[in-house]
Amino acid sequence: MKDMVDWISRLPNDVLNHILSRLTAKEVVQTCILSKRWRNTWASVLVLNFQLGDFHNDFDRFGRFVDSVFENRGQSCLEKVIYNGRFEDTSHGPSMEWLDRAAFLMPRIIVVSISLTSLDAPLIFLDSVFSCESLEDLLLSVQSVPVKTIIRPKSIALPSLQTLGLGHLSLDDDFAQKLFLGCPFLKSLTLVCCDLFISDISSNVLNKLIFHSCCQYQHMRICCPSLITLFICSNENSIRIISLEKLTSLVYAKIGLNGNDEKVDVNDLSDAQLLSGLSNATSLKFYLDPYFKVKHTFSHLYETNTQIHFLIGIIWHGRNNVCVTQKHCLHNK
Repeated sequence: MKDMVDWISRLPNDVLNHILSRLTAKEVVQTCILSKRWRNTWASVLVLNFQLGDFHNDFDRFGRFVDSVFENRGQSCLEKVIYNGRFEDTSHGPSMEWLDRAAFLMPRIIVVSISLTSLDAPLIFLDSVFSCESLEDLLLSVQSVPVKTIIRPKSIALPSLQTLGLGHLSLDDDFAQKLFLGCPFLKSLTLVCCDLFISDISSNVLNKLIFHSCCQYQHMRICCPSLITLFICSNENSIRIISLEKLTSLVYAKIGLNGNDEKVDVNDLSDAQLLSGLSNATSLKFYLDPYFKVKHTFSHLYETNTQIHFLIGIIWHGRNNVCVTQKHCLHNK
């Protein structure tokens, strides 16, 4: 045993940091018992991955661990913070005060994914996460029942943010206005299962926009001249209240049209507002549920709206999916 060499401990700090970044935060902290060399190594790791599952879903012990890590870590900068857990049988939800400490350490990436099965009051996110100058990627997903978390920061100042993903949240016009004013380089926005009380999304730099399974409660105008990719698949008939303007750079578009009874017909949609805004796309895909009258719909649109003449090149994939590609249409002309 005396002749054994601890090769791992002899590795350079940056290599050790890379190895430790693949572990969860609990595993990283546990390395402090290996040797004197490892006693404080965990405190300089660039990635902290907090997983409630490591604590057998004991959210009280998990919360104390998260607070302890930030209290004892020091002020060395972070690269990435992940916080993930399903909190059951708790009426108050986890404390988000740790986000204040995390933002102070200037991370590039923050990922928060939380599921709450019983919540009496909305989860509170501190404003500090919306004023982190170093933040480039931010993902916040809070699936809560019965109260949906509302994001209403006093201000948003994220000068480096390029990618934003929000899930299971309630968002309004005030948030949208602050977002685009405070994030001058935001290029990608993804909203999943959100309640949207937003009337306008306008940006000169956004090039990717995704709405998936969101509920819209008012008419929404989307005006993004630099948008390249657009994906909209909203709940029920929310897509009826979207108008697209000045999508002059659009290349890829996917639109999911959902109906809730046999009387629904795409012809009832605001064709001029929605479909004419897609006329610049070179790859256009529609995903229709079984209730829509597909063939009648597209023949009607072709006859009445010359801006979407490329719909003549419909490619059928299965019973209900329609894929439309402008390049293919031109070739067949």
